[in-house]
Amino acid sequence: MKANTIGYDLPDVPGGWSERNWSIGGRELRLFVPANPDASLDDPELAEAWENERSDPYWLYTWSAAEPMARIVSTEARRKQGDVLELGCGTGLVGLAAAAAGRTVAFSDEQPDAVRTALVNARRNGLQNAEGLVLNWRQPPKRQWPWIVGSDLVYFSDLHRPLLQSINRLLPDDGEFWLGDPGRARLPEFLEMVSDEGLRYRLFDGEGRPIEKPGTMTFCRVVMAKREENKPRTNEQAAHEVSGSWG
Repeated sequence: MKANTIGYDLPDVPGGWSERNWSIGGRELRLFVPANPDASLDDPELAEAWENERSDPYWLYTWSAAEPMARIVSTEARRKQGDVLELGCGTGLVGLAAAAAGRTVAFSDEQPDAVRTALVNARRNGLQNAEGLVLNWRQPPKRQWPWIVGSDLVYFSDLHRPLLQSINRLLPDDGEFWLGDPGRARLPEFLEMVSDEGLRYRLFDGEGRPIEKPGTMTFCRVVMAKREENKPRTNEQAAHEVSGSWG
């Protein structure tokens, strides 16, 4: 069913808008989402823009990792301090979970329409603790956030290094980046690059249990932080970083 969007400054999308509800952290979150994201694939102008890398269709979809990641973020946001940056926000579900739990959230995406939509969804849920940022991973701002979150971001190999370099730039020394992933085939190759960019990581399953390596088509959470360069590392510590658990 098409949503009533009167009074909301949503961008035009092929197929129009619908409304979808998620129960996250004991609260009902109501989001405007594209009624038929696939309709954008048939739009000649959009197809030409995607082909020439001026736009992409992926923000239109609420990918499978978003909901479990939103639940995790909602729980942990009540314990953590500081502002939150959501990378690749799309329609904003993960960032909204953090905002609903009391964190101030910056919704970021390379697509301006995604940022605009996420901010509309924040307003739709009565959340004023939100801002928007059009962010290109190849040109990150100088500002830093102690907690950065995102879901389903590593589907293209050519974006792996820009993403890692952005994380290194956007995180303070004591900050963390949390990535929810549905078990994409490209996640292992992404993780192999982490150490090269001065970062380290740990892996957890959907229940928060530590795991050694990601599964295929199974949700996992990657927790990433800057490597402690000033401390000498033993061979064992280096191996732990590669396997995904640090001391």
